[in-house]
Amino acid sequence: FGLDPELRLIFFCLMSPTQFPWNPRLIEMMGRLVEKGAFCFPVQVLFRLHPIYFRVKNGKSVFKEELDRIRSLEKAHAHLHFDFPGNLSRELSYDMPAEEAVKLGSTLRHADVLLCFFSSMMIEASIFDTPVVNVALYEKNAIPTDVIVRHEHLKRILRTGGVRIAYTEKELVHEINAYLQSPERDREGRRRIVEQEAGPNRGVAGRSIAEYLLKIVQ
Repeated sequence: FGLDPELRLIFFCLMSPTQFPWNPRLIEMMGRLVEKGAFCFPVQVLFRLHPIYFRVKNGKSVFKEELDRIRSLEKAHAHLHFDFPGNLSRELSYDMPAEEAVKLGSTLRHADVLLCFFSSMMIEASIFDTPVVNVALYEKNAIPTDVIVRHEHLKRILRTGGVRIAYTEKELVHEINAYLQSPERDREGRRRIVEQEAGPNRGVAGRSIAEYLLKIVQ
């Protein structure tokens, strides 16, 4: 990705553009914050685009206009970098090469902070003990965030105390800086997320399910 190993890494997993039109605005915001020195350490930001961005319909890119805008932002900000996930299919948005899982896991392992919007990435980041901030500056699908956080599967995560929520730009800067200064903050909560959500067959769940079904058949 052209990253500098001397800089702290903020990893931002963007939402699907079908549900969340604010991604370019968030990218611009992060570019501005980095350039004005808002963070307590020199940082770089890596944005991972949601696979839906590469959806094709009738041979045409559905989100070409927004992708072009994002690529222009990449050129405009030296410390912003982008992960454009590979896709093997012209029809399926999620037909990604196996290497994508390795790349994503490696990025989570080396990131200093993960930013997302109440994504399952909260669980994956916790596996690597990577701090998580949910960027709740804008609503998803016009659903108020106070409604989203009451969804049962999210309440289960939030109750652990392993992740933080930023509702304003000021809160976002504060939470990122707090984790950059003290990465051990909320470590116990992240451990609870892994114990609670990752299950007993970590890394081999598919094989365990297959073996269980075979045992039933036999």
